[in-house]
Amino acid sequence: MSNQQTLSSGAGGRPDLPQIGPYQIVQKLGEGGMGAVYKALHTKLKRVVAIKVLPAERMQDQEAIDRFEREMEAVGTLQHPNIVAAHDAGKAGDTHFLVMEYVDGLDLSEILRRVGPLEVADACEIARQAALGLQEAHENNMVHRDIKPSNLMLAHVGRGQQPPLVKILDLGLALLNEQRAERRDLTTTGQMMGTLEYMAPEQGGDSHTVDIRADVYALGATLYKLLAGESPFPSSRYDTPLKMVRALALEPSPSISTRRDGLPRELVDVINRMLAKDPADRFAAPQHIADALARFSTGAN
Repeated sequence: MSNQQTLSSGAGGRPDLPQIGPYQIVQKLGEGGMGAVYKALHTKLKRVVAIKVLPAERMQDQEAIDRFEREMEAVGTLQHPNIVAAHDAGKAGDTHFLVMEYVDGLDLSEILRRVGPLEVADACEIARQAALGLQEAHENNMVHRDIKPSNLMLAHVGRGQQPPLVKILDLGLALLNEQRAERRDLTTTGQMMGTLEYMAPEQGGDSHTVDIRADVYALGATLYKLLAGESPFPSSRYDTPLKMVRALALEPSPSISTRRDGLPRELVDVINRMLAKDPADRFAAPQHIADALARFSTGAN
């Protein structure tokens, strides 16, 4: 099959982009609100990469372009083994793109779909590594705002190297804290970002006013899902998003001990603290989560 056919059949109507600059499109990997992601090959360096491309229908939307360029800026500042690295960014013709390392692996939503809840050590090691990546973002004045199982990938790192490496994906909602005041007008005040099941209560009001403790909550909800097989507030229990937002804001998070038996009391306390309604009651930084989970990660596989 030719590259043109590959792109046409798998790229959702972008047959006009068989190549972006020096990058040859190979196949479509996925798509989110801020763009489609393709597997590509650098034609000279022969390096496989992932390219995020702003949707064609948004090329005339200056707000989306500004947000996409903000993502380029945000990802490019981060260099950490638990965060997908950015290699290049730019514009080719009317196409805005971000070139990232290609991660060969599975995201956690797919892993949960295949195997169900994880062993305690495995779940805690995944969350511990994700916390280390978030600490790097925190130290660079960034908040992810959309931590969830599908944005955490386990990379295949080679036989005999255990546990697999966790990679944080999709910094499309990140906003540099130091530029919050200047950029607040780029998105309507009060707009909710993130995925409701993992979204911190305060994020339902205005995502632009949250800090790293919103990511602490989302990581807690993700760890909860890894252990219990469902999030603290699963969407299946609510018939409207508004009811779910109200539950997030007003109802206490059900302790994970009510949904999975036999967990160490100290681990239950860690998760309860991550899911505290008041941000002041949560861990103040992701590094504290990593430290707290280290004892439960022994033997992860």
